Amino acid sequence: MTSSTRGPGAADPNPRNGNSSGAATRAKLLRTAERLFAKNGIDGVSVRDITGTAGANSAAVHYHFGSKHDLIAAILHRRLEALAARREQLLLELEADERPSLRKVVEALLLPV
Repeated sequence: MTSSTRGPGAADPNPRNGNSSGAATRAKLLRTAERLFAKNGIDGVSVRDITGTAGANSAAVHYHFGSKHDLIAAILHRRLEALAARREQLLLELEADERPSLRKVVEALLLPV
């Protein structure tokens, strides 16, 4: 298994069971890691801390993400996707206005942050 072949937003390929338990574990690891990183800082959290708190197998981070660095990238990717979707929604709403003000355009770009 080469962990670098999966990108941060890639779905979890779980050939062993074919159901969503792998996706659920992956999502739980993401949520747990994000919470622990926010509380203790990235350097203050080990992979073992993440898997232990999530109640997952000690190899789960490496299986689902490849490394702690790739887990961090997946968290950022997930957050940035949500921001981009919100920005797009706000900008689409502005398209109805023939000449939106600069302030409204800037708000649409920065408000989601």
